[in-house]
Amino acid sequence: MNQSDNALKNNQTREEVKTYWGFCEGTYEPSSGKTIKKLIMNSRDYIVFLDEKLCLQWEVTNQYSGDYELFKVVMPRVAELEGLSNTFNLPEHQLIEFKTLLGTAIVMMLEEEDEPIARKLLNKANTYLKARMTERARMWCLLSSSCVVLLALISILLLWIFKTDITNRFGTTAFDVVLGTQMGAIGALISIITRSNKMLVNVSAGKTIHYLEGTARIIVGMLGALLVALAIKANIFFGMINSSENTLAVLLTVCTVAGASERIVPSIIKQVEGIVEKQDDEVNLQSKDSKVETDQNPNDRVTSSGSPDQVGQ
Repeated sequence: MNQSDNALKNNQTREEVKTYWGFCEGTYEPSSGKTIKKLIMNSRDYIVFLDEKLCLQWEVTNQYSGDYELFKVVMPRVAELEGLSNTFNLPEHQLIEFKTLLGTAIVMMLEEEDEPIARKLLNKANTYLKARMTERARMWCLLSSSCVVLLALISILLLWIFKTDITNRFGTTAFDVVLGTQMGAIGALISIITRSNKMLVNVSAGKTIHYLEGTARIIVGMLGALLVALAIKANIFFGMINSSENTLAVLLTVCTVAGASERIVPSIIKQVEGIVEKQDDEVNLQSKDSKVETDQNPNDRVTSSGSPDQVGQ
């Protein structure tokens, strides 16, 4: 476009519009200097539309006279929600749907409808935006956790391929514990997926924090599975598994459940604490008993006043 075309277009933006009845999608709107991509509503005295950049636009004729008190209620909220959506990269179809809700609220304002109707539309738009933002945050969390689980699955495959060499070098117990730890990642992913609706997420925190959270959840699940595997091998928890015919299969199942559960690991910790406390009580009791015996020995000894010969006489 040359300079003369630009000047012509700028002059067109200053052109006064007497009626908006004839405008449709793809039409150039001279008052705003924008081309209509999606027409939300138009009448003789006003028009509300989305331009080619999906920015919300509205214009009125000089003949329009509206309730400017209602403007003060609606427009600040519209500006706030539209600004929030601009900082969050919604897909085009979702952005159009969201801004259509905002545009409809403006239509209600221009039509001088009751304030509650406009507020209801704005609240609906706010709810829609929050839902889309929550979906995006959950997607970030699931994406990062899935990548960690993929690495765990590759580790499981490699461990199984080189099982003989690993068991010969490090022993069967080490192999079982490491394999069980990797299964905890699968359990943690199951937990994330099944509880995703209850996850507290905030897209404004950014991708990094959600990537870290998803990764941390998987790592915690693996650590829980590691603790369970060690407890089983030490006969602290589910010791009967070691005498089972399918020891490895049962161990992996329990480790997977441990990665998904929030109760197994605390239960093991309490059992270990109980064992330690019991041992401490036994040690304290033994020390007390030995001290009592030491205190009683001087009273039990027989004191003699002379030699054996004197006693005989």
